Amino acid sequence: MVLDRQGRILQFNRTCQDLTGYSLTEVKGRRPWEFLSVPEDRASVKSRFEEALKGRAMHGETHLLTKRGQRRLIAWSTVSVNDGKTVNYVIRTGMDVTEREEAQAQARDSNAALLQHQSELQSLTARLLGIQEAGNKELARELHDVLSQRLAALGMEVSTLLQPSVKSPDPLPERIRALSARINGLAEDVHAMSRRLHPAILDELGLEAALKEECLGFSVQPGVPAHFESEGVPAPLPEDVSLCLYRVAQESLRNIAKHARATSVRVVLLGAEGGLTLRIEDTGNGFDLNEVKGKGGLGLISMEERVRLVSGKLTINSQPGKGTTVEVFVPLKAK
Repeated sequence: MVLDRQGRILQFNRTCQDLTGYSLTEVKGRRPWEFLSVPEDRASVKSRFEEALKGRAMHGETHLLTKRGQRRLIAWSTVSVNDGKTVNYVIRTGMDVTEREEAQAQARDSNAALLQHQSELQSLTARLLGIQEAGNKELARELHDVLSQRLAALGMEVSTLLQPSVKSPDPLPERIRALSARINGLAEDVHAMSRRLHPAILDELGLEAALKEECLGFSVQPGVPAHFESEGVPAPLPEDVSLCLYRVAQESLRNIAKHARATSVRVVLLGAEGGLTLRIEDTGNGFDLNEVKGKGGLGLISMEERVRLVSGKLTINSQPGKGTTVEVFVPLKAK
């Protein structure tokens, strides 16, 4: 655009007209900072014009306001034209750099999101390490205080059986039967501990058998049956997929037992074209998902992270008083 000494527009080329939506007739005789500049840039544009009148070349970026009210970032070069003594005209030449600004803004947003994600991962890692250490401590306590003491007691009981002189009110067969029951109980506790660390049945018999056993164990609770159904499950399944779905089901059942007060639970495993779906439904009291997420519970976070690692999708539908449905879909690559 070409301006006279008073800053009024004399020429407004085709590119200016196309970009702003104004015709030359509409802008001729008007000062650009009065209607083409955004409010925060008006003083700066006018100042640069005044500096150009003094013979100084000015450069900088300001926003141009179109006829429709849109903002475009323009890189301006403002120079004067003189006859050797007096400045007759000021020419403002600009390049539209809006896309560059938008790309930079997107990059800043992406970097901010990445930093936030890294911060969340660091926090999660710290919390998971804490949970892991707490779990190791609990396991060590159980091994030392429970299993080792019970084994020591069994050893003492066996020793008394080998000493005929020791008199006991109970006959020997009864003592042996009681000893056998205690050994069986100890074996069951060891089996439960082992399953908490890693379910051997998952490796030996597969996901369906592991989920069925988990539901049977859950159903031991009075009045809370857990029904398991499966259909069209492909075999063999990838180990990471099997472990992911098993842990999600395990965590869901644990949450149901702890919080839901459900009267029935249904676990469904369905194979379909392109993937595998696990669904856990309960008739419990439900919860507010946003409230739980706001508290940052590790159970939900661990489920989300497990599902993400196998490229799956986790959906949780729950409302207070209306039960909860946890559903996971994991895509499976065709062989």
